[in-house]
Amino acid sequence: MMRLLVLSLITGLLCGCSSRQMHHGSLDSWVGAPLDSYIRANGQPSGRRDLPNGYAVYSFSSTGSGYKPIESQSNHEARSYGTTRGVEGSLYKDSRLSLSCTVWLETDKDGHIVRWRQQGNNCY
Repeated sequence: MMRLLVLSLITGLLCGCSSRQMHHGSLDSWVGAPLDSYIRANGQPSGRRDLPNGYAVYSFSSTGSGYKPIESQSNHEARSYGTTRGVEGSLYKDSRLSLSCTVWLETDKDGHIVRWRQQGNNCY
């Protein structure tokens, strides 16, 4: 039983790392590419900041929301908005999540991407 638990934990950790790695790899592939190509593929930037060295930083932001089920035990029949009946007296109530991701791309004087950074809980 313990061996199965450890194996499941390791598998979950590796899957999480691999999805982050895939996204980082996809952003790495844009380094050296013209910013215009990135804009055609991903949409207009939400902001721009000019740097003293002639470079510029463009920001691309996305927001959204989702729901995460939260399980709670109950021995009675409950019928409330946002709650669905589970198995053997369990109730699943949805918890709203705010999702966001901001990607910053730094471009050189010729408009080619030289560096990137991202922040948020939905950047995978």
